[in-house]
Amino acid sequence: MKKKLFTKVITIGAIAALSASLLAGCGGKESNSTSGDNANNGDTKKTEEQVLKVAAFEGGYGSELWTEVAKAFEETHDGVKVELQVDKKIEDVITPAMKAGDYPDVIHCATGRDAGLTETITKEKGLTCLDDVL
Repeated sequence: MKKKLFTKVITIGAIAALSASLLAGCGGKESNSTSGDNANNGDTKKTEEQVLKVAAFEGGYGSELWTEVAKAFEETHDGVKVELQVDKKIEDVITPAMKAGDYPDVIHCATGRDAGLTETITKEKGLTCLDDVL
């Protein structure tokens, strides 16, 4: 029973951390665009679309959890599209792209997994402190 409660608390914490990190990663800038013909029609404010790449471990709650988080974030942040990769072996999915220099903005993956991605990133000081957004 304690393990189930612990798992739920960790999952909720992970969602909160992801949401906070998404907020930090997408403090979107709006650009005002005006042209001679539509300068006064009220449609002068345009938001550039930003893509936030999120790679997440598919735990016991499945990928639907992450899909809901991404959808809720997109609904509350105009101009942001969450590109979501969720897999039970997320390290194997994202490592080839990372070796080519294409890193996700946010990675949610536990320590102690066989691939050791979290430990490797930690040893290489490839983490960004999110204390200011938590």
